[in-house]
Amino acid sequence: MSAGITKLPEYKEQGNWVQEESQTMIGDLPIYRSLIWQKNILKGFVLVGDTSQCGVLTGLVKAGRALTPAQKKLTLGKRGTLAVGIMKNTQ
Repeated sequence: MSAGITKLPEYKEQGNWVQEESQTMIGDLPIYRSLIWQKNILKGFVLVGDTSQCGVLTGLVKAGRALTPAQKKLTLGKRGTLAVGIMKNTQ
């Protein structure tokens, strides 16, 4: 599953674009996650294997709101429990 920008743009400004990638295995199932950030705004993602955060991540891409480091950690680490509040505040 993917949404938004799925790879770093060639024209990226130094320091403004970051790609966070993680790969793990759960049993025989490979899990891959790639998040593309412009500063603190989620611009896109790719999920393979575990797509349980797809709705949350899509909402954050659509909201286009910058996240503080604490919001980022809570939102992505707790399966999006904070993301609903963040998205509601932008609409």
